[in-house]
Amino acid sequence: MSEKETRTTEFVIQWPDMLIRVGLLTFLWWLLNGDDWLSWWLGIPAVILATAVSLIVVPPISWRIAPLPLIRFAGYFFLKSFLSSVDVASRVFRPRIPLQPAMIIYDVRLSGDFPPVLMANVTSLLPGTLSAELELRPDRRGHKRKYLKVHTLDERDPVVAELDRLENHIAAVYRIDLEQTQL
Repeated sequence: MSEKETRTTEFVIQWPDMLIRVGLLTFLWWLLNGDDWLSWWLGIPAVILATAVSLIVVPPISWRIAPLPLIRFAGYFFLKSFLSSVDVASRVFRPRIPLQPAMIIYDVRLSGDFPPVLMANVTSLLPGTLSAELELRPDRRGHKRKYLKVHTLDERDPVVAELDRLENHIAAVYRIDLEQTQL
């Protein structure tokens, strides 16, 4: 069976996802048109069509997100974003800070497609780091692994430990067992 046939046979409408999209698109239409009730003659078909297109272009993904770790991750995210801003500001006002830039290659243990991408994006918001590349390549045993290439302003900073903390937060949110994915 080809990949296209698999997609068509596996396409099942997930009602909660569809209702969320309809709600968001309806809200967007209302924001754009306000109290003009005649606009709904065009708005209702537009919302239905946009929902259908969005379900085809971005198929529903079933994620098992844990609420409490998500709240912890949000706090961690905002704290690290703030500290990163302070770090950048301090480097601007004290340009003679000694730096030892380096590239670090981090072995990502997160499974799936979205969690590693989220990790790569959030890494750029950590103090002194920039996510340069997320790649899939074979390890020493020939198994496909995900690697994140990170540029750091100072290799003396505990970047790997911070990446471990970030990965653990994301794993907790998506209920990923990192020990099992390392096998």
